[in-house]
Amino acid sequence: MSHLAVTFSSLTKDMRVPIRTLPILFDLPEQPTSAGPAGLGANYFVANDRSTNAASLFVKQAFVRFKDLGGVEGQSLKIGRMEFFDGAEVSPKNETLASLKRDRVAARLLANFGFTHIQRSVDGVQYGLDRPTVNVTLLAARPTRGVFQVDGWGELNINVLYGAITSQSGDATNAGEWRLFGLAYSDYRDGIVKTDNRPLAARQADRGHVNIGTFGGHYIRAVDRPHGTIDVLLCGIRVEARSNQRHSATSVSPSTAVEVWRLCTTPAPMSSSDSSRRFRVLRVRGGRPGGSCQLSNEPQRRPRISGVRDPFLTVAWLSVSDSRPHDRHQRRYESDFRLPFSYGVCTTK
Repeated sequence: MSHLAVTFSSLTKDMRVPIRTLPILFDLPEQPTSAGPAGLGANYFVANDRSTNAASLFVKQAFVRFKDLGGVEGQSLKIGRMEFFDGAEVSPKNETLASLKRDRVAARLLANFGFTHIQRSVDGVQYGLDRPTVNVTLLAARPTRGVFQVDGWGELNINVLYGAITSQSGDATNAGEWRLFGLAYSDYRDGIVKTDNRPLAARQADRGHVNIGTFGGHYIRAVDRPHGTIDVLLCGIRVEARSNQRHSATSVSPSTAVEVWRLCTTPAPMSSSDSSRRFRVLRVRGGRPGGSCQLSNEPQRRPRISGVRDPFLTVAWLSVSDSRPHDRHQRRYESDFRLPFSYGVCTTK
C-alpha cells in the first residue's frame, strides 16, 4: 500500500490533505465458492469480487481540526475522514500505564483494522475537551469500507455514536486512570446474515436491522515499589443488542501484574590496589525475558522491565563459566507475573 499526505498545523487549526492511498494486491489465492475463507489471502479474494489481482485509489484520511474552539483551552472539533481508536483518547505519562492501556484497553471496540492491508477509517465529527486531569470525547461517524476490500471510498450503512470521559489521578509513583464510555451501533445494511446460533435458514430469513448498545469502563493503576512496579487492571462491559432477538451480555475482567527489577551483574576486574569488590550493572535493553544487556559502570541505577504484559511467570538464572579469574560468571534475574481472571454472563431472548 502506498500513502502520501500533507499536514498543515497552526495554533488554531490542523489540516490533513491526502494525495494518494493505493492498495495493490497480486496473485491472491482462489477460494471455492462453497467453502469459507481459508486465511487472509482468501479473505482478500472473496472481498474483491473473487479477483486474484485488485487495486484501487482512495482517500484514507482527510480532515480539519479546530483547536481551542470558542476560546476554550483544550476544546477541539475534528471534521472529515479520520481514524479513531476507542480508549486511546488519553495517553498516560506513566510508562507502565501507557503500555498497559495500549496493549489491553485501547481499540477493543472501534479501531482501524490495522492488521489488514487496506485498513478502515470513519467519516464524521469528533469533539474533544482535554484538560490536565480530565478528557471528554464524543464521536458521531459512519465507517468506510476497506478492511479486505481495496475500494475504500464508500461508506457502510452503519451509524456509530461514541462518548467517553477519562480521568487521571495520582502522581509519578502512584498513577491511576479511569474511563466510562458508551457506544451506540446501528447497522442498516440489508442482506447481512446474522452470526448467532439459529439454523442458517432462519438467519437468512431474518432481515431485521441490528442495534447494539455497549456501556462500560476501565480502571488501571501502577504503584512503584523499591524492587518493581505493581499494576492493576479492571475492565467491565455491558452489551444490549436488539433485532428480531434480544441479546444481553455482561463481562468483568480484573487482572494484576508485578514487574520486578531485572538486574544483571558481573564482577568487575580488580587491580592489586582495589580494597573492595566492585560490580558492574548490565543495563537492560528490551523489555521481554531473554532480552540483551549491556555493560555500564553505574551500579546505583536499577533498570526495569517495560511493556511486559503476558500471562506467564518467568524466573531465569544464568551462569556462564569463564577462564578469567576476576570475571568468572554472570547472573541475570528476570520475572514477570500476571494473574488474569474474567467473568461473563450472556442471555438471549
